[in-house]
Amino acid sequence: MRFRLLFLLLPLLAACAKEPGPVRFDFVGATGLTSSDRSVSAGDTLITRAYVTGDNLLKHLRITVTYEPQPNPVVYPDVLTSYDPSTNPSSPEILYLDSTLATNQYDFGFRNRFGVRTTSGVENWRYTVTDASGNSTTRGYRIVVRKADSAAVLHNYTMFARLSERGAQARPFLQLQAGLLLPRFALRPQPGIQGNPDLIYNNQRVIDAVLVRRGSGVRFVSPSSDSLRASTDNWARARRKRTVFTHIAITNAAFNNLNTVASLRAAFVGGSAASPDSLFTRPLVKPPVVTTSDPTPNTTSSAIAFRTEDLTTKERKYGVLFVSDVTETPYPGIRYTVRMQK
Repeated sequence: MRFRLLFLLLPLLAACAKEPGPVRFDFVGATGLTSSDRSVSAGDTLITRAYVTGDNLLKHLRITVTYEPQPNPVVYPDVLTSYDPSTNPSSPEILYLDSTLATNQYDFGFRNRFGVRTTSGVENWRYTVTDASGNSTTRGYRIVVRKADSAAVLHNYTMFARLSERGAQARPFLQLQAGLLLPRFALRPQPGIQGNPDLIYNNQRVIDAVLVRRGSGVRFVSPSSDSLRASTDNWARARRKRTVFTHIAITNAAFNNLNTVASLRAAFVGGSAASPDSLFTRPLVKPPVVTTSDPTPNTTSSAIAFRTEDLTTKERKYGVLFVSDVTETPYPGIRYTVRMQK
């Protein structure tokens, strides 16, 4: 899920009615902004702007989301009429931001830019602001996401992972099975965190890969790689998943024909690891153009097979990721498509 928070000093008031009380929270209503319940397509990017004022100093902002029925794709039985939704695991509340605000603020604005889930279901977003006297107000909306091929054997989706010009402060953290991108502050306990910090630790436990810039190149790195030590403070090794990568040579057409778990596993086993180990990839590049003279160009830096492993159950799942573009302007990042075992 992609998320960016920017504190703005300008009062961005809008079409939503103001709430009475010591803390007043208004979503900005304008074309292109999300301020109320809506239906969208899987993987869409949404933007919310809000403005908050208070009679007392404003001290705390908390943002949470709950996915229904669960963030991961649902595995349907062969006979769809036998599917029982009550058997799905409960979806915990995910904490996206829990932070103390700057001092001496009676008003502030912010922007939330995020990508919705890549599976069919519902997202319930909640924004809560608390003042110095303990008064609070909560606003939110419900996002319904529809994906046409939810009953397919494999989960597939396309994402754009954006890298911040400020480097480590906004590196994308990937949950590959659900197709979620989390910002760094969703995995790092913030000053003044309210409630149980285990909510942050739960976020850490589901991350499969981190997108990092190394020199002039961009790579995927496993959370368990020692190369992440300098940038993963407060992320204990016991909460880091071990994702293994191999590079494969495959055309885009062949990638689209990976339709079974066996084909994903075979691609992973037949790939080659980046030196010196398989816990990070080579620098990612845009795939070469297919031509008549070279119909199957080498794509080993564009196509990556991977294997994830659940920290609790030790269940392993296989997938293949195909990088379709690497950009520097207008935003540095990569566009990629994933085909993964549900």
